[in-house]
Amino acid sequence: MTMSEIPNHRTYFWPYDIFGYLLPGIIVVAPLTQFNISVRRVIEERYQRESITDNLALLIVCYVVGHLISAVSSIALEHTLLRYTFGYPVSQSLGCPSREAFLSRMRHGILRAENRKPVEGIAVSRIRRWCRRAWIMLFGFLRKIVELLPGFVPPYDGKFTKTLTKHFDEQFGVSHEDWALNRRSHDLFWTTQAYVMEVMPQVNHTSMHFVELYGFSRNACMALLICCTLPWCPEWDFSVCCGMELPESAWLATCFVSAIFMYCNFTKLIRRQNDLVLRAFVAAQARPPRVLNSD
Repeated sequence: MTMSEIPNHRTYFWPYDIFGYLLPGIIVVAPLTQFNISVRRVIEERYQRESITDNLALLIVCYVVGHLISAVSSIALEHTLLRYTFGYPVSQSLGCPSREAFLSRMRHGILRAENRKPVEGIAVSRIRRWCRRAWIMLFGFLRKIVELLPGFVPPYDGKFTKTLTKHFDEQFGVSHEDWALNRRSHDLFWTTQAYVMEVMPQVNHTSMHFVELYGFSRNACMALLICCTLPWCPEWDFSVCCGMELPESAWLATCFVSAIFMYCNFTKLIRRQNDLVLRAFVAAQARPPRVLNSD
């Protein structure tokens, strides 16, 4: 079967090319063309707004820069920051976060402290109850603060996790006691992703939409962090474009706060995408087998 014979095959760019690469590239290239004296001079001398070739060349530059940003954001934000704070959403959902994730370890430590009974030795029962209540309130408050940080994913109910891993074992013959070891959770997720792509194409379409959105958020976050460093480039002058001096602190604050919001959105969307795939896999196992019409 040729590519042209594949049903619903599209030969034009995937939306991720726009959301994941082109727009983050524009976020970085646009300030350079406006506030960097050398780059602005080149644009004014050679760029013509009416020229299709010039506009296409500028879009290609933004697209290539977007690919570079995507590579950096994948390493810095997903494989480093997300991995070493709470861990990947799948491992958290299964209740076995990576041992490398220090915020997950901190949360488990707080949970253990919250369930301890350090005031049992106090003789007066009223004081003991008051101390116990204060202890639970303190560590409960600390736990809630940690759980509000971006990247946290509440674990599934134990019965649902057992159902998921049971179906995975029945379907693919793979079962582990600890899915956090040796990237086993990655194997589970990408295998279920491939299964959902084959069996539930409509769910896969929704899943890919989440990929487009969280990819844009992740790469836009990285682009905004790069924008924070642009004022330190040689020949950078905010007054070149707008005629008034923009405080560098205002630029840094705006870009950094926007990057934080984008990172929060990235962690929320990747969690929803992972959750959709795993739940769709379980739902696919519960569906009755299709009965072919003999007519």
